[in-house]
Amino acid sequence: MPAIVPCCLTLMVDDWVRGVLVWALPPKETIQRYGGLTWELARLWLADELPRNSESWFIARGVRHVRTIHSEVRHLVSYADPAAGLIGTIYKASNWHYEGMTEPANGRMDYYYGQKRLGRIGDVP
Repeated sequence: MPAIVPCCLTLMVDDWVRGVLVWALPPKETIQRYGGLTWELARLWLADELPRNSESWFIARGVRHVRTIHSEVRHLVSYADPAAGLIGTIYKASNWHYEGMTEPANGRMDYYYGQKRLGRIGDVP
């Protein structure tokens, strides 16, 4: 679990938790590079029985929550890990922008919800 979690959202269905979305503070270099308060979508879990597109629906609600309740947050980022079989399909479906690979040695892909093209280790050309 991430070290600092400023916001955690749950998806309730019939009084049961069927999803969790965790916003965490990324490493301080990320905040410095993006030039403002940045949160990372650090964890996303939804129960398998939920209908198609539930992930993108829940991410959209999470982004809306941050924009509305936490307006001081200027940038949202997330990372997909191809080593774990993830290529960021859900982020693409949620209209996040692909930022490239920030750690080519272990193949980590970055997604960014905003305007700047920067990576975790350095600027992405």
